[in-house]
Amino acid sequence: MKSTSQNGFLKMVGVFQILAGLFMLIPQTRLAGLLLLLPIILNIFTLHLFLDNRPDENIETGLFLMLTVALIAFYYKKIAALVWIGK
Repeated sequence: MKSTSQNGFLKMVGVFQILAGLFMLIPQTRLAGLLLLLPIILNIFTLHLFLDNRPDENIETGLFLMLTVALIAFYYKKIAALVWIGK
């Protein structure tokens, strides 16, 4: 974890989190913000799950992951229309 803070990775993740949050504030770009945020939160959750031995951290990050997935599920029809264009 120390190497990720020294090489600027955490700063880059922070910039993308802020960008995703700004996207989610605007209704037209909310889905793009959620889709940008999903891999970031998934990465944070898996890092805590496999590298951190504190159960409270797993619960906190897991709640944010579940909330993001639930919000994305709200846009299921829109995502399905984008994915299944040819069918």
